Amino acid sequence: MFLRRLVLENIRSIEFLDIDFTAPDGTGKTRQWTCILGENGIGKSTILRSAALLLAGSEALPKLLDDPKRWLRIGTTLGRISAQIVTQDGKVREISLELGRRDNLTSILKRNEKNLKDLDAALSHSSRNYFTAGYGVSRRFPSPDSEKFQGDSSMLPRAQSVATLFRGDSSLRSVESWAMDLHYRRGSVGLKMIREAFDALLPEVKFYKIDKERRQLLFSTADGRIPLGQLSDGYQSVISWYGDLLFRITEVFRNYKKPQEARGLLLLDEVDLHLHPKWQRRVIDHLRTTLPNLQFVATTHSPLTAQQCGEAELYVVKREGKGPVTLHHYEDAPNLLRVDQILVSPVFGLDSGMSVAVEKLRAKKSSDLTADEKEVLLSVPRPRVDAESEKEKIALLKEVRQELLKSGGKPRATKKATKGAKKATKGSKGVVMVTKAVGPAAYQAPSVRGADRPMIKAALKAK
Repeated sequence: MFLRRLVLENIRSIEFLDIDFTAPDGTGKTRQWTCILGENGIGKSTILRSAALLLAGSEALPKLLDDPKRWLRIGTTLGRISAQIVTQDGKVREISLELGRRDNLTSILKRNEKNLKDLDAALSHSSRNYFTAGYGVSRRFPSPDSEKFQGDSSMLPRAQSVATLFRGDSSLRSVESWAMDLHYRRGSVGLKMIREAFDALLPEVKFYKIDKERRQLLFSTADGRIPLGQLSDGYQSVISWYGDLLFRITEVFRNYKKPQEARGLLLLDEVDLHLHPKWQRRVIDHLRTTLPNLQFVATTHSPLTAQQCGEAELYVVKREGKGPVTLHHYEDAPNLLRVDQILVSPVFGLDSGMSVAVEKLRAKKSSDLTADEKEVLLSVPRPRVDAESEKEKIALLKEVRQELLKSGGKPRATKKATKGAKKATKGSKGVVMVTKAVGPAAYQAPSVRGADRPMIKAALKAK
């Protein structure tokens, strides 16, 4: 099962929000990655929780919902979460969940009886076809006194698999317990599964062995062989949810020898949590390869993470002043831009890449600057990129792309396109050549300046 569309109406801070998860190629297939970017408290986590709640089923729903009134936007009496999902056999199904301000759990189950009954029937028939997991920012290793959601119901694992999205005190499944249990049950086959799963995920860290005597996993690092608990917070953060995910997969897909190839939906809040920038700029690409059949819906604050998004994979949640929360689909390809270009683009909307301290000094009149302040400004290196010129270049190249794509989606040259391209890149001859080319492959022309290539490719890329 994959998520095709998600609509929120009067849910928490969100008045209305509609996310389309289909790929931009016109085939109607769902894309593998959707990244949601926005400021703190804007509603990114609400989007993930809403998807998880909608797909929970009637038995798991009460464990996740808590107080229904807390889900409604202030001043409203009814909220609604609805979605289109694509089943294993390619069928599109509509599901929804309505919440009233005066509702309790009993009345919510009654209000949504038909939708829940249909979802429950599908889950009981084949829960593996509706696999969903989600991880919030409080994902951490479990302790003996922090186990949550205990029970015998076959549906409760659906609550466990998304629990950290809803509660900060929820613990994940111990990755060490999972690995030792899998090794015990499957022997050398299980050990091979463990090694392949971890080695595919972690750069610069490799799984070494299971220390049965101390009941811990050992990893080979630049500092030698060390136990899981001594790895950095960044590695532990990733391993904690990844290990829990592997446990969920091996419980649902018991015949899989490669759990990382399972299909389903994965919801990740702050996918780059605790990660060094060096790993932030690779995390999406790495997960895209490591878990190729999962659909990811993730949130981030990082321009380095956002930079890895492909065409139409990035959404930005914004609020202007006291206005409503709005969703903006960034339809271009961030992975063709530099980080500084992303920062001054509509995605982040920064006025410049300079520090706040330098911006304040530059905003002052020269006559108001002290001698020390003038000396500070003189010592500041000149920026390699001017923010305003970058914004103009991005806007002009978008115009060029629109002109080039007017004839049935195929690039063609026009006077306006060529003029715009010259202006955008200060007359680079290579750009003129590109605008006259049959397709975007010509951006490789030797006469095109290296710094222009990503911008030109983005401009020529068809929707």
